[in-house]
Amino acid sequence: MRWESDYIGEEKLPDDVYYGLATLRAVNLFDVSGYRWQRIFIKSLAQVKQAAILTMKQLGHMDSDKADALLQAAMLMEQGELDAHMVVDPLQGGAGTATNFNVNDCH
Repeated sequence: MRWESDYIGEEKLPDDVYYGLATLRAVNLFDVSGYRWQRIFIKSLAQVKQAAILTMKQLGHMDSDKADALLQAAMLMEQGELDAHMVVDPLQGGAGTATNFNVNDCH
């Protein structure tokens, strides 16, 4: 187990998950349906993240090494290798903030 903290407090997370504290909080607060994201949606989110990372890199707003590492993670997500770490309920409501946290945590 590992400990993570934010302005709300500390929580334990399993060592083998890629998501972080924001995702864990969303799962605990918004696990309303028991459904998980479909593969096509996760793939689409990964492609959007790739486009944003490439744009930031090309504009010089992101360090090349960091961008390359994030692109690698986004490619793994696009290929389906991180699906098990996309744990936020799709019906969690709101504006998708928790889902975006979950995607970012996998990077």
